[in-house]
Amino acid sequence: MTGIPVDPVPEKRVWFPAKRYGWGWGLPCAWQGWLVLAAYFLGMFLLSVTAMIFFTGNRMPEGNGWAPHRWKGIDIWTQHSAGRTNVCLHVPVIPTFSPVLGIASWIFLLLLLIAGLIAVCRAKGEKPHWRWGKD
Repeated sequence: MTGIPVDPVPEKRVWFPAKRYGWGWGLPCAWQGWLVLAAYFLGMFLLSVTAMIFFTGNRMPEGNGWAPHRWKGIDIWTQHSAGRTNVCLHVPVIPTFSPVLGIASWIFLLLLLIAGLIAVCRAKGEKPHWRWGKD
């Protein structure tokens, strides 16, 4: 012994505890975990809204009853029926992609978000294994 004090290995701070039943992780137990979960859900929301705009929502409406309006370079189409107003926006600078490319891109980016959440859970959570509630 040289007399040099050895610091103990710091204990790993868990953000995601293991589930009590089954395999995987439960709800976060630290504010950092809640922040990661909120960022994941925000990413899913923004991805879905962006997909709706780029891949479905930027087409001119077809059919009867649509009235065109123009406001600051944006085409706005309105339709009044049965006491309700439908609105469709067309922004010429937003490209419209094919639905197949849109769905494939959305699925790919969604899988990236899921993989990112799983990677954070593996790095900052308890080691997952099958549990029967007695652990």
